[in-house]
Parts: sequence; structure tokens; C-alpha cells
Amino acid sequence: MTLYKLRPGLPLPENYRAISHAQIDLAIDSLSAKKNVEKGVYSARKCMKRLRGLVHLYRGMMYESDFRTVNANYRDIGRSLSDLRDAWVRIEVLDKLPEDVRYLPIVALLRAHFQQEYEDKKQTFLQAEVYQPIIEALKKAKETVDTTETHRWFDLFDDGPIPSPFIDEMYLTVVKQMKETSRARRRARKTYRIFESFSLELHEWRKRVKRLWYALTLLRPANPELLDDWIKLLDDMGVLLGDANDYHVLHQVVSEMFSLSGGIFDLGSFRYRKLGEGSVPYQQIILKLNELHQKLEFAPVYWLKSFPPEVIRAEAHSIPKLLRWLRSEAFDLFKQTIEMERAFKCSHRPMDFRIELAISIERAFPGEALM
Repeated sequence: MTLYKLRPGLPLPENYRAISHAQIDLAIDSLSAKKNVEKGVYSARKCMKRLRGLVHLYRGMMYESDFRTVNANYRDIGRSLSDLRDAWVRIEVLDKLPEDVRYLPIVALLRAHFQQEYEDKKQTFLQAEVYQPIIEALKKAKETVDTTETHRWFDLFDDGPIPSPFIDEMYLTVVKQMKETSRARRRARKTYRIFESFSLELHEWRKRVKRLWYALTLLRPANPELLDDWIKLLDDMGVLLGDANDYHVLHQVVSEMFSLSGGIFDLGSFRYRKLGEGSVPYQQIILKLNELHQKLEFAPVYWLKSFPPEVIRAEAHSIPKLLRWLRSEAFDLFKQTIEMERAFKCSHRPMDFRIELAISIERAFPGEALM
């Protein structure tokens, strides 16, 4: 991986600049090489996430206004890449479904639709007027790295500047992130039976887990023996929560596509009602399926003009099965993540971890390393 760790003995301001420059350069190179758009966009988005992780770790040592400006800049650049990436993720999610789910009749049509949607977005993205401003924004962000002002490198008093315990700010930032991650997990647990709220809280917990993972990854050189287990835990949790979130998002996309947000799902029993062929939801599905077939540039060979053909009827009845599996799998992965975290914390005492982390940071980054 391109430089993404704090180097012990190197002043913290220099660490900040070195890592920022490395990640921005990687993002620019990734977007400039258009032979593999999917890989380039994925790499550039990862760089933006790493940069935001870096900025959040340094938050206590920056003016709040500067933090908000820099963080928002990286966030906006990442969002400009998210539309294309999200379109590709939908295809990836369908491709990694288990065999019995992947061969449901509706999945082939959804994949063809998402593939066509992705190709359209890809062609739009490859236009110079779309991707070039993103590269220019990255270059401008790199120029501002060296001029980002801080106030925690020293404290200003009436009698002039004196050294500040800025190392404590970094340690306290990590502790705060740990507490925020725990709070996000508790909120997600409280809302897991309310689908819409749970979707938001699941995303928030995942975001906090990844933010803490970035912080500990940056600090790893200070004490690899202490941090490796925690980094591994957060990485595994991030993967599980990422898959859960992907299934949740696909559930929402399919539900909205067929206007089924509340049409067939029974919130009280967590069951999907059987689709009656004369019902309004069923007729809405048939109309939408016909529309999707007709919009495909390369219509499936089984397409018939009769209404509804057998294949469309099979697709309609397989939609609740797909939604049921996506919902169930998202909850199972969520519960697995909770159990993983609980088992880990029973064998690794968080309080002992915090004390040793504080000592490790103080030793790795000496107080005289001021700007």
C-alpha cells in the first residue's frame, strides 16, 4: 500500500504532509489511467477515505474550521466518484449471491439492467468535462496540504507560545472514536427491527468502525504488537458490515424499483406476503418488468410480446424470495459482527489497551517534534 502510516520520530506535521501527498498522488494516478475505470475509481475512492481517516485522527490538532473545510473537500471528491462505484457494486453484489439465490429468475434481469446502467454511467464519466474537474480538485487539494494551519502544535498565551501536550490530543481522538463506535453499535441494535432506521444506523456503525480502523492503522508503527489484534478485528467487522450494508442497499433498490417499500412486506411478522396475481402490487410489478425488458438494448431471447409471458410471471414471484434472502442475510451478518466484537473485548481489556496506547504514542512521537 502506498504510504499510510505514521513514521515514529518524524514530526507529526511532516507525517501529515507526507501521507496526504502520497494518497492524493495515488488518487490522481488512478483516475488518469483510464484502461480500467472500475479499478481506478475504486482506488481513488479508497484514497479519499484514507485521507478523511487521517484528517479525523489529526482533528484535535487543527483549527475546527480547517478540519471541516479539508474533510468536506475530500468528502465531496469521494462523492463525485460514488455514483459510478455504486452502480458497479450492485453488479458485484448479485454476482456473489449464493447459487440458489443467484439463479432466481429476477436476478438475471436485474443484472442485465444494472450492467446497462453502469455502462451508461461509465461513458458519461469518461468524458473529459466530467473526470478532469475531479483531477483538478485533487491537485488543488494537494497544494493546500502544506498551508493547512494548526493551533495545537503550540498554545498561544499572553507571554508567547509554549509547548502543548499535542500528543494527548491524538490519543484522546482515538479514545473518542472508540466511544463513538460503541454508541453507534448500540443505536444499530436498538433499531434493527425497524428497517428504514436500521439501514441508517447500520451505515453509521460501519462508518465509525472504518474510521477507527484507519486511525489504528496509521498508529500501528507505534506498537504493532498492541494494535495488530485490534486492526484485524476492525477489518473483519468492516467486511461483515460492508456486506450487510450492500445487501440492505440492494434490498432498498429493488423494493423502490418495483414500488414495494410497504406493499408486500409485513413489518410485524417479518414475512413477505404472497403475491396475488390479481393484486395491485402484482400488476405494478408486471408493468415494471415489461418496462425493464423493453429498455434493455439486448433483450433476452425469451422476451415475448404477450402479457405476461411465463418468464415474467416467474420473475415476479421470485422478487419476494430475493428480498427475503437479502434482508435475512443482512441481519445475520449484523449479529455475527456483534458476537465477534463481544468475544474479542472479553479477551482484550479495552482499558488496558487505552493505557498502553497512550504510552506507545508518547514514546513514538516525542514532544519536541513541534512545527
